[in-house]
Amino acid sequence: MCVLCYGYVIKQLKTKTEKVHDSFYQSPKDYSIDEPCNTPLQPRKKGRPKGTPPRKALNFITPPKMSLFRKRKATPETWKKNIRKKLRLSGKEYISVKGTVVEEKKVKKSTFKCHLGINDEHRQQIFKTFWSLDTNDRKKDFIIANTTQKKTRTYLDDNNEPVQKKKNVHRSYSLNVDGNHIKIGKKFFLTTLGISETFANNALQNQQDGVSIGEDKRGKHASYNKTTNTAMDLVRRHIESFPVVDDHNTRKDSNRKYLGADLNIKQMYEL
Repeated sequence: MCVLCYGYVIKQLKTKTEKVHDSFYQSPKDYSIDEPCNTPLQPRKKGRPKGTPPRKALNFITPPKMSLFRKRKATPETWKKNIRKKLRLSGKEYISVKGTVVEEKKVKKSTFKCHLGINDEHRQQIFKTFWSLDTNDRKKDFIIANTTQKKTRTYLDDNNEPVQKKKNVHRSYSLNVDGNHIKIGKKFFLTTLGISETFANNALQNQQDGVSIGEDKRGKHASYNKTTNTAMDLVRRHIESFPVVDDHNTRKDSNRKYLGADLNIKQMYEL
């Protein structure tokens, strides 16, 4: 660009700048301070401004601080052994611990004539009532309530010695139908309830004053390889002899103690 052209451009820019400056300060219509502003004032909104949290009520009670637990809560109703036990007590089909399928309990047919006063509907109703009882103790009470026992007579031989008897107790069975106790035989009684003779004998042998007093000890025996309480106490006292420290992260929310960082398993065995 030559010198003449550069000078011409500078002159044109100065001219335009002066025109804009004069038009800005010489326009009383648009920028007059004396004229009142015609912009309407917007009414002030009631309530708290946006973005602020709501105020708490006067009767607001701060909820207690929830403490977090690492361990999950136990749900015994979902355990397999409890589900299996519930099915077994209700007489339904279930899979045993060994994996075998145990069939559902049913009322078996009977050809004996002792059931003339009890039809199939009555048997089904009695069967459902019996298996609706939630524990074995209540089932045993049902058996005891519908059974009577009497001691058998004692006979003497020629030498005035008691004769050995096959049965020391005579039992008679009955079922309640429409408020009436109808006497029946043992086989019909067992097939109606869908139980074995061993279960009935166990209930009748462990009774007192018409109530079962026998305790079901299944699953309650002590393990053969269980560590003795004396050995457990020695281990606890050995662990408690180590120095402990608090956790600096959860000191306020937990009372747990931790072993020091300079302690290891080798040192614990040597102490």
